[in-house]
Amino acid sequence: MTTKYIVPAPLVEKIETLGLGYPALKLVHGLLLSAHLEVGGNTSLLWRPMSRRSVVRTAFLRAEIGAAREKGNRQIRAALEDPQLKSVFEEIHLLENGRGIVSMFRKDICEVATVRNFDPATNEKHQYALLESANLAACRTATDILLLTRVCMHRRQKYPAFHLFGFQQPEVSPANNRAMNKLAEAQAKLQESVRKAEADPVAWPDVRDKWLGSACRVAKLTGDRFVFVLEEGVSQLGVRRVKVRISNAEAKWKPEVLHRCPAGSRLVEIDSDGHRYLTAERARLRARTSLENGERA
Repeated sequence: MTTKYIVPAPLVEKIETLGLGYPALKLVHGLLLSAHLEVGGNTSLLWRPMSRRSVVRTAFLRAEIGAAREKGNRQIRAALEDPQLKSVFEEIHLLENGRGIVSMFRKDICEVATVRNFDPATNEKHQYALLESANLAACRTATDILLLTRVCMHRRQKYPAFHLFGFQQPEVSPANNRAMNKLAEAQAKLQESVRKAEADPVAWPDVRDKWLGSACRVAKLTGDRFVFVLEEGVSQLGVRRVKVRISNAEAKWKPEVLHRCPAGSRLVEIDSDGHRYLTAERARLRARTSLENGERA
């Protein structure tokens, strides 16, 4: 049995920046699911249960986050030890008898959650993540949860794609390296103040295996296929950004677009069976083969 719930896009983006560990991420999602059920799925009212002191049964949380077979509240207690939880909750602790957890989200988190996530004029579907508790329970790492959430936010688009968080490293020209003007300095300071709680960008080789492993596991959960575009800089060595293209029955990608390899980039194709690196030539061959066989990207 699974329960569907919605997380508004601004809240998805905020959670990505907090550096929460695996147990804490599961707990946050479990409490967001509880808030979603309390308002009957009306996300415009999500702020109400989030902004007040609430009690949620630990048995319910354990069942939804995949810890139903555990004795006691081991996973929940591990989550409560995460110091980053203070960036999400104003108050959070277990009842003395362990049968409930008391929580109240921080004001800034509630404000992020109240951002309008559906535009009836355009019928845009990319502004929230539609998740299932069974898939959340199946996640094995924090990276699994973060990637699953992003995929569920974009997979219903016609041309679903997004960039992995933490790799948006700007290309810096030698001229700009030597001297930054006052405007650039002001922009940098503003960006730093906005992103002060965000995780620092990391080198792709350091996290490559965990992202590719998570992509394979998420593909098993959603039935999607992914193409990772490893974008390298012109004047800087290493992967600068990682773009993820999603392929499924609803996507409208043409094979030659799905497997397009921009100059200076590498492609990795991922499905439930594993991952494969594609050179530009192999990517063109893969697209041509799909076209000849009448396959959908």
